[in-house]
Amino acid sequence: MDRRVINGFMLVALLLVVPSFPDAQSVPTLETLRLNGPVRSLSSETLTYSYINGDREMHSRRRGLDYDFDRRGLVVSEVSYDSYNFGNRRRAFEFDASKRIVSINSFDRNEVLSDSEDYTYDSEGGYTRTSYDVEYPARRLLESVTVYDGDGLIVRQTTYTAVRNSQERRVRSTTKVERSSEGTTYSYSAGSRFESFVVDARGAPKSDYYRDGSRTVSMQYSYDSKGLLSRVEEYDSTTRRKSSWEVSYTPQGQATEISHLDYLDRLVSKVNMDYESGHLSSKQSVHYDADQKPLFTWLYHYDSEGNEIGKSLSFASFPDRFVWKTRYSGGKMIEQTVTNGSGRLLEGYQGSYDSRGLLTRRVQLGRNGVVRSTLDQVLRSEKEVESYTSTDAFGVTDKHYTNAYDEKGKLLRAVTYNSDISVLSIKEYRYQYDRFGNWTHMEVYESNNPQEYYERLIQSTTRNISYY
Repeated sequence: MDRRVINGFMLVALLLVVPSFPDAQSVPTLETLRLNGPVRSLSSETLTYSYINGDREMHSRRRGLDYDFDRRGLVVSEVSYDSYNFGNRRRAFEFDASKRIVSINSFDRNEVLSDSEDYTYDSEGGYTRTSYDVEYPARRLLESVTVYDGDGLIVRQTTYTAVRNSQERRVRSTTKVERSSEGTTYSYSAGSRFESFVVDARGAPKSDYYRDGSRTVSMQYSYDSKGLLSRVEEYDSTTRRKSSWEVSYTPQGQATEISHLDYLDRLVSKVNMDYESGHLSSKQSVHYDADQKPLFTWLYHYDSEGNEIGKSLSFASFPDRFVWKTRYSGGKMIEQTVTNGSGRLLEGYQGSYDSRGLLTRRVQLGRNGVVRSTLDQVLRSEKEVESYTSTDAFGVTDKHYTNAYDEKGKLLRAVTYNSDISVLSIKEYRYQYDRFGNWTHMEVYESNNPQEYYERLIQSTTRNISYY
């Protein structure tokens, strides 16, 4: 599809109600589990402890996920447990010779298939996904087939009734694709909902019809001689035009004006856009009342990277206005302010980042620049915090802790502080490793009186790892 046409669609902000399909379920890997070596299986159990009159008692026992891997390091099974440590779900995975996922089957605690996904692949990188789902109590199995082309675009989906493994499958929803000289028609039905839309050879929409119960909407799309979207009309169930949008462009194909009209061709809103060196520099959106008088106006400003660096809101019947200003550095927002028409600061934000682009300081400002809260932190990575301190509007520390990690990112020590920066508690994490460098046992000790260094074991986790 012509990129200019796509931009036209985005600017008008028309949403075609295309059937949505669930994403493939996540597949765990040795890398995400941080495991080394030819792992065959992994299971774990965590014990937590409480103390009564100085005596330690086991508070809870919780099993973690169990995994089995093949010799290629691909997961073949995952078992989860409920709060009573009974296995309540198992997922089985299959892969092809290229290590691509072929199937994901889920079973309940009675080993009855609850849902699954099958995948097949074509030579151009597209794939077909077949999904199964069980409906209780009838236990009817639903099958849907989704076909994607090489660009990952949906070109066909069907749902049909079949019998497999003595379980009935019935039609729940259907998507059909029909091609003709007028273009390609996609139709979708599910219960009281029905939609049919037509696209031309470029993939640009020509019409769209949507019905859900008593609500019916249809859309008609028109294009100029250059193939750019120029007009969109919306109709109700009586075929009466409810509203329309008209779009104007620069010679380069960039939208400069979008007018939204009601059924009497009165202006509802008008958006005007200006460009500098090919990129959008400003946008003004004016909204009107039934007498065609402006109600309020939004004005936006953008930098060369497309970041919004400023906006303002003004009302025709209200003398004041609100102005937002934003500054970026290296793609990160470092400052934002909201002021009224007289320049008085209403609220603000300031951010600082290290050379890796990780946030190190954040300041929230209130009226007249009064600091409402401050956050200072040192990050080892996006998810590993070495130091964290937050203070309130009075400069009192409401949260402060530090963490220490080993070279592989495992937490070794966590210290939590009181508001006066005195130590509240210390947690130490101690590990035991096997010959492949995977930890097999972890104990967490907590000390609430660091002066006496009186520590207590509060948690222990044992991992059983087998290898090929």
